[in-house]
Amino acid sequence: NNIERMEGATLLAIESIARPKQKNKPLSREEMEARNKLEAEAAAEEVKMILGWLWDFRRLIISLPTNKFIAWSRDVKEIIARGMTQAKELERNLGRFTHLGVVMRQVHHFLSLIRELQVRAKNRRSIKITEEC
Repeated sequence: NNIERMEGATLLAIESIARPKQKNKPLSREEMEARNKLEAEAAAEEVKMILGWLWDFRRLIISLPTNKFIAWSRDVKEIIARGMTQAKELERNLGRFTHLGVVMRQVHHFLSLIRELQVRAKNRRSIKITEEC
């Protein structure tokens, strides 16, 4: 049965990476922490949270969890509405957009303007957001 084989393959991978130390093996290994948690999270599922993203393997969709989507989009809308921002706020949002680049590589192309704006904002209290940004 493919489902049973797939579940077994994940556990086999975990075991081969984190198997207990054996006296007759020349390679030293550190003990695996949270083995039970890892085995539970490695089970086959249609929807799984991986690195902060919601992966739906049946529909082939990768999405942000609702709470992150609401918080991130609210922050961006507030910056645009105010027309100005600070270096720390730009740094936080730049980190979020870089996180977005994990699943959408094209995002990195557009981050250079935000990085440039952040560098200029470091020496100021706040910086104005213009149409060129």
